Amino acid sequence: MGISDGGAAPSRMNQGDLEAHRERFKNAHTALRKQLESFNPDALIIVGGDQSEMFDKSNKANMMIYTGSDAFGLNSGLMFAGMNGEQYLTHYKCDAQLSKWILNELITREGFDIAASDEMRPLGNVMGRPANGLPHAFINPAEIMPRPDLPTILIYENTYDPPAIPTVAPATPTVVPPTVIPPTATPPVPGVPSTGGSASNGSGLP
Repeated sequence: MGISDGGAAPSRMNQGDLEAHRERFKNAHTALRKQLESFNPDALIIVGGDQSEMFDKSNKANMMIYTGSDAFGLNSGLMFAGMNGEQYLTHYKCDAQLSKWILNELITREGFDIAASDEMRPLGNVMGRPANGLPHAFINPAEIMPRPDLPTILIYENTYDPPAIPTVAPATPTVVPPTVIPPTATPPVPGVPSTGGSASNGSGLP
């Protein structure tokens, strides 16, 4: 089951819950597509996880940008429905020039160590790879693309093979010290001038 038919749903769902789950996905995708159509972007950057689909044990990049000009994949909904084969593949027109510019900026300006690949060559052997191409995190969003020729930039992140990039950074506890009021301090009274911190009986004498 993939995004096209409602995304992965827990096996404990009954049929009614499953249909509602699919309907929510369908409505969300319709809203996203309308937003993209309204925005009319020049290119779309897709950051997606790889689950031993593009990479195998010979090389597991934690982050990689694809700098080739073409990419393909099979929607996971079609895959699970048994609709396999080249006629069902979706093809992306990738913006190689923009991808290479991002790669260069990340490395030379930001000092960010990111891997790069010029070739679309799936090495994983899960879910019909390599014939089925891109991981579902990249190919399923084709459903919300405002037009099929929209240039894309594909950035992979390892979310499966340890040590993988955590999805949420560990929280750092913040300790706020309590406010301490000295025992001899007298809280100010509105409208009464301060005596400089010393007590007075009003006579001018100690």
